[in-house]
Amino acid sequence: MTNETGIGGELQEALGYIQAARHALKQGGEVDLKPLEGKIERFCEALNEVPSEQRESMKKRVIALIDDLDHLAEDLRTQYDELSERLSKMSSHRKVLDAYGNRTPDKK
Repeated sequence: MTNETGIGGELQEALGYIQAARHALKQGGEVDLKPLEGKIERFCEALNEVPSEQRESMKKRVIALIDDLDHLAEDLRTQYDELSERLSKMSSHRKVLDAYGNRTPDKK
């Protein structure tokens, strides 16, 4: 897979997966990053096979991939922070309920 079409396909698969993952995160969904890891590994392997005279033309594509990965990482951090905050609030709420014995008022 040393031609630019093959490596372009590997890159498009990775970019498509990143966009799908970002969309899923924005919708509050979960993301499995294992398939992305495989796509990136295959892209990097293909990139290593690109002849030196074609490597310069790949530079912008690699930078675009890195930018998209950075955006995905930012989205993941945001989701993590939001989840941590919700869990913290739930924990605080639980402590209040436990402190007051989780009682409901008597109805007379």
